[in-house]
Amino acid sequence: MTAWLHFENVDVPRVVGMVAAIVGLWWITGEATLRGILKSGDARKINHIYAFVGLALCFGWLPSSVARASAFAVGVVLVTLAIFSCLRAERWPWRVFVAGNSRVEDQPHACLFYWSSWALSFAALLAVDAWLNDIRVVRLVGMIVGLGDGLAEPVGKRWGRHRYAALGWPKGQFSRKSLEGSLAVFLGAVAGVYICEGPGLQQWLTFAAAATLVGVAAAVVEALSPRGLDNVTLPFALALLVGPLFP
Repeated sequence: MTAWLHFENVDVPRVVGMVAAIVGLWWITGEATLRGILKSGDARKINHIYAFVGLALCFGWLPSSVARASAFAVGVVLVTLAIFSCLRAERWPWRVFVAGNSRVEDQPHACLFYWSSWALSFAALLAVDAWLNDIRVVRLVGMIVGLGDGLAEPVGKRWGRHRYAALGWPKGQFSRKSLEGSLAVFLGAVAGVYICEGPGLQQWLTFAAAATLVGVAAAVVEALSPRGLDNVTLPFALALLVGPLFP
C-alpha cells in the first residue's frame, strides 16, 4: 500500500475544495428534498454525477501519484461523513445529508444504501487503479460511471416507456428497467469517452466506433447489475474494455 499510495503527494487545496463542493451539494440537495423541491432519487443522482465527474475533472489530469493520493483522501472524508450522518440521521444537520443521498423506496435501509454506495464506489475505483496503475483508465471509468449511471434512473423514471426485467436486489428479485434509461447510460458513456479522450485522437471514425462499443458495454452492464452494485460492476467491466481500446 505504501509503495502504491504516497500520502505526502496529497494536493491539500484541491482536496479541501472538492470535499467542500461535494458536501455543499449534499446540503443543497438535502434541503431541496426536505422542502419537496427535489425528489429523493433525483437528489441522489445529482450528487452521484457531480462527485464522479468532478473528481475526474479535478484530479484526472494530475500526475498519477498526486491524483491517487488526493482522490483517496477525498474518499475517506466523504465515506466517514456518510457513515457518521447515518449514525446521527435524526439530528440536524446530518439528516439533511441523508435526505440528499437516500431514496424513499430504499426504506427501511436507505442509510445503508447511502454510505455503502459511496464506500463501494471509491473502493472500486481505487481497486481499478491498483490493478491497472493507469490514471487515464481510472479517469475515463469515473467519468463514464458518473454520466452514464447517473443519468439512467432519472431518465428511466420520467421517460421510460419500454420496460424490461433486470436482476434486482436482494438476490432472486427483479427490477423494472427501461430502454430509455439504458439509452441514457449509452449516451452518457459515449460523452464521457469524448470528454476524456476525444481531443487527442486523430482517427475519428475509429474513435467513434470505440466510443460506441464502450457505450453499449456500459448500458448492458448497468442493466444486468444487481441494484446497488452497479457502482462496482461498471468500473471493473469498463476497465477491462477501455484499457485496450485507448492505450
